[in-house]
Amino acid sequence: MTSSTVDKAADSTPDAGDPIALDPASAEFAALLERIAEGASDRERDRVNPHEQIAWLKQAGVGSLRLGPAYGGAGCTLRQLLEVVIRIARADANIAHALRSHFLVTEGRLHLAADPWLLAAARGELFGIATAEATTARIDSRDYRTTLRRHGDGWLLDGEKIYSTGTIFADWIQVPASTEDGTVRFAFVQHDADGVEHRDDWDGIGQRLTGSGTTIFRRVAVPDEHTLPAELGLPETAESPGYRGAFAQLYLQAVLAGIVAASADSVAEVIRGRRRTFSHASATTAAEDPLIQHIAGQIDSFAFAARATVLLAADTLDAAAAGTGGDGRSDADLVHDAALDVARTKPVVEGLAQRAATLLFEAGGASTATVRQNLDRHWRNARTVSSHNPTVFKTRAVGDHLVNGTRLPGNGFF
Repeated sequence: MTSSTVDKAADSTPDAGDPIALDPASAEFAALLERIAEGASDRERDRVNPHEQIAWLKQAGVGSLRLGPAYGGAGCTLRQLLEVVIRIARADANIAHALRSHFLVTEGRLHLAADPWLLAAARGELFGIATAEATTARIDSRDYRTTLRRHGDGWLLDGEKIYSTGTIFADWIQVPASTEDGTVRFAFVQHDADGVEHRDDWDGIGQRLTGSGTTIFRRVAVPDEHTLPAELGLPETAESPGYRGAFAQLYLQAVLAGIVAASADSVAEVIRGRRRTFSHASATTAAEDPLIQHIAGQIDSFAFAARATVLLAADTLDAAAAGTGGDGRSDADLVHDAALDVARTKPVVEGLAQRAATLLFEAGGASTATVRQNLDRHWRNARTVSSHNPTVFKTRAVGDHLVNGTRLPGNGFF
């Protein structure tokens, strides 16, 4: 990345240069997703990170989907963005998940007038996030061991972050750190800056190619203009659920909805490709067997329901972001109700995803359980995404609200 890129990121004038807005409805984008899907299973099985495929999406302008025309972006609503996320996850769930950090950063910046960091996104650059630390007892704690220390006119960044999803594919990394006066600041660091080390050491059963490994910072020089105080880096409050936190959670459900759709694609391919069937089957071919057709129909119905559930919640989150409840409720109440819809979404969508990925094997029998076919990736990926923020805490809070009117927890991880 050149110094001019850094200088432009600090410029507050919305002048992104040539627009690269992506048209999600275009035939070109559909063809790009088909190209990505073609090698997804092999990449996952052989642990080949999708650098090339993410570069294709960058070039197509996927990172600017939420940016408005002033920044050369597509100006997508949340619903439209998550529709695209579902489609990307259908092609490759790892890639959709790896892009989550970028959209979390840009979503946070969109709520600030003429934010200079949106210019980087407008040029097609991607953001990653390195927040979590192994030493914190609570995932929402801001007791960071990672530090920013004054050094001349800027800062020096030191520390180690885990679960830094997407950073190995990103151009910039957003890093929260503690300063010497006890406050928290967010640093924006170039992914290949001196002192930055990426370790692709995530060893999960699923989502293996999301770059969710360790990122280490050793005396990384950070210009003062590339830092932000905490309230501008992660504007969430402790009194009520935040918009950005709800968006972060709904994004994961969009990834799951894409996995259900991918399971439907796989079951159709398995059934059409079967040359043998059970001796007591209801038809001479699997494709004509009504019981096998029933399984395919269930999975396809699950895909429809998962997508519809995510997009309905996206509508309420869009309304909250725009303050268009229409009934006089405060912005905080609108966001709370949207967060409630997002919380309700999780047990439904993840249940459909795991059930669909399991039913797939009912359609093909033992021959589908080979490493070569790698069909277990759908279940492993669904199970891994579902493990983010355990569902039992969601359903308990939703039940407490239903029975007692208790408001949802106020943190970015709910």
